[in-house]
Amino acid sequence: MMKEQKPFMLLIVAVGMLTVALASGAWALDSDNDGVEDAIDFCPDTVIPEDVPKIFLGFHRFALTDDDTTFNRGKKGESSITLADTAGCSCEQIIDISGLGKFNRKFGCSKDVMRTFIAAVDGGVCAVFPGDGAGNGPELSYTDNGDGTVTDNNTGYMWEVKLPAADVGGNCADGDQANRSVHCVNNLYTWIGGSPYEVFLETLNNKCDGDESIDCTAGGDADCGADGPCGHAGFRDWEIPHVKLLQSIVDYSGSYPTIDPTFGPTAGSFYWSLTSYAFYPRGAWNVDFGNGSVNFGHKSDLLRVRAVRGGG
Repeated sequence: MMKEQKPFMLLIVAVGMLTVALASGAWALDSDNDGVEDAIDFCPDTVIPEDVPKIFLGFHRFALTDDDTTFNRGKKGESSITLADTAGCSCEQIIDISGLGKFNRKFGCSKDVMRTFIAAVDGGVCAVFPGDGAGNGPELSYTDNGDGTVTDNNTGYMWEVKLPAADVGGNCADGDQANRSVHCVNNLYTWIGGSPYEVFLETLNNKCDGDESIDCTAGGDADCGADGPCGHAGFRDWEIPHVKLLQSIVDYSGSYPTIDPTFGPTAGSFYWSLTSYAFYPRGAWNVDFGNGSVNFGHKSDLLRVRAVRGGG
């Protein structure tokens, strides 16, 4: 249970650790030689450089790819962010703490992930886990951004809005999913085989928002022209949510679907999460937006997906 609560609890612990250290003046050794004293080092086992190959470090993504304490940013070289800003945590450690899944380590930390983590360290900013929509906990609150995304005002996470199954612009009524927009509510994916990543996320992050057939991996917005921007709503750090994050948008005051209408068309059915089932690695957790239940299924099952980004 503790592992899945990291996005909402460990950042608070980090700030607490820093506050105690500063108040007591208890400066100690730098056991992992990362330039951050143990007393204020939230990640005492940092390894430099970390295991994020430079060749895979995406644009606007950060990682410690050299033998120093400064984060590199894509092909632009050194950034202004150092381990002192992240309380001694590398990108890999930030991803683990944020519950984003090991898959994301390969491409480094997005700008929004870094900004959110640093804000939490500096000022105690952290996501607020929303209520259940049925009167318990903080009231569910969302903002329609008008660009195919919706923001959760409690957690700060931005979510993808789906297109109706009959949407003409997205060709959602086509019987062949390959001809439909990735935003169509009727699209199905297996967890195994990488289809949510190789097809769904690849399109959201590396294709033009106005024309999903145009690859903008290398040139970004310049590759898109009038069909831009590059990436859904101009962002290129979309992910598959882990199971607790996915459950956070369930509205238990309704049914079929159990979600706020701000999210647009949502099937009253199962949506994949990033989280594998520990007892049975061939399975993964999913959330049923028909009744709000959390279940696990075989990774070869065909289920729906909804992307998320940012936070805090």
